[in-house]
Amino acid sequence: MSEINIKKINLEKLDRELERLQEKWVAISEENKIVASGKTYNEALKNIKPEMKEKTIFLKIPPLNYSISP
Repeated sequence: MSEINIKKINLEKLDRELERLQEKWVAISEENKIVASGKTYNEALKNIKPEMKEKTIFLKIPPLNYSISP
């Protein structure tokens, strides 16, 4: 299993794309690209190319009117 440098991922650069994907699961590559999405984790996993599975992180995008505080 390969390691991903999550410090290279900048969600601010993806904000417009993520806006349309709220409440979905997305797979983001180390190159800061959305490579798959789906309503569920399993759906996003099915939509990703097999060679990309080890090179991405999966995130659930919350609704825009939702906030998280520490």
